[in-house]
Amino acid sequence: MTDAARDVVLTTRATLVRNLDGMRFPPCLPGRPDDDEARRTQERVEEAFLRANLRGEYARLPLDCLKAWEISALAERGLVDRRLAQRGVEGRAALVRRDQRLCACVNDGDHLRMHAVWPGLAPEAAYRAVSGLDAALGETLDYAFDGEYGYLTADPAEAGTGLRVRVRMHLPALLRGGQTPLARPLCEELRVGLSRVRDGDMVELTNVAGMGMSEAEILETVTTAAHRIVARERQAREAMLLSDKESLEQALAEALREAATAQTLRFEHFQTCWSTLRLSVVAGILPHTLDAMDALYLSAQPGHLGLRAGAFLEDDSRQTALAELLRATLDETDETYKTLNL
Repeated sequence: MTDAARDVVLTTRATLVRNLDGMRFPPCLPGRPDDDEARRTQERVEEAFLRANLRGEYARLPLDCLKAWEISALAERGLVDRRLAQRGVEGRAALVRRDQRLCACVNDGDHLRMHAVWPGLAPEAAYRAVSGLDAALGETLDYAFDGEYGYLTADPAEAGTGLRVRVRMHLPALLRGGQTPLARPLCEELRVGLSRVRDGDMVELTNVAGMGMSEAEILETVTTAAHRIVARERQAREAMLLSDKESLEQALAEALREAATAQTLRFEHFQTCWSTLRLSVVAGILPHTLDAMDALYLSAQPGHLGLRAGAFLEDDSRQTALAELLRATLDETDETYKTLNL
C-alpha cells in the first residue's frame, strides 16, 4: 500500500483550534460593526504572523469583504469551515499560504482555527505543517489552556488537543455494493466517525474526540482506520473487476456519452458520472490522471463555479456550467489542475 493511497484517498485535512487567553470567545461577541474586541483579536494574530516572519508567505483575505461564492470556494478547498460564510462577527479574516495548503482563520467560531490540507492519506504530514504554524504563532500569542482540560475551545468536543483530522475517501465499490466501510464497534473503539459526502460515493473519516487522547494517538487511530478502509475498498474493487468488469465499462460508456451530449447536468448526476470516471482511471480503463479527476470534482463545487463565472450561479446556469466543465475536462489530455488565485 502506498503511503498516499491516492487511488482511494483524495485529501487529508488537519485542524488545530486555539483561543486567546483573557478574551471572550467569538460566539460570545455581539457581531456589531463596532466590535473592537473582534478586531483586536485579528490584530494580535496578524502581529504574531509578523513576529514569526510569516507574513510574506501568506495572503490576507478580509472575509467580511468577500463574496459568498468566494468564501465557499475557500471552504471547498478545506481552507476555511463552511459555516464561516454565515457568521456575522466583525473582524473575520483568513491568512492563506501562497501554495494554498495552510490557512489560519480568525474569529471563525474560535479566535484561531488553523487548517492544513494535503493530497492523499497524509495525517502526519498535514499535522506537522499545521503544528509548525501553531508553534510559530504561539511564540507571541498566549493561548487559553487549562491543566485538566487542555486547550479551551468554543465547542467542548474540540477541547483537549484541539486537533481534528479529516480524511476524504472515494469508496464506489463498497458503497455501491451496500457494504459498510468500517463496522460501528470498530469506529467506537478507535473513536472515529464516518459521514457520507453529499450522498455520493465519498465519505469523510474523522476523529470524534480531542480530549483524553494525545496528538500522536489521534493520528495513529485515524491512520489505522483509514488503512483498513482503503484495504476493504481495494478488495471490493478487485472482486468487482474480476466478476463484472463489463458493468463498469458500460457505466463508463454511458458517462462519456452523457458528457459529450448533455447540455445540463444536475449535481447528483454529475457526481455519479464523476465517480465512474475516477474508478475507471484507477482501473486503467480511462487514460486520465487522478489529479485531473480530483480537480474536476473540486471545480464542480458551487463556489468554484462562481469563481469561474464571476458571479453566483442559479440552478439552471449551474447545471449548464457543470455539463460544460465535464465535457471540457474529458476533451483535455493534460492535467487540469490549476491553483486558483483567490
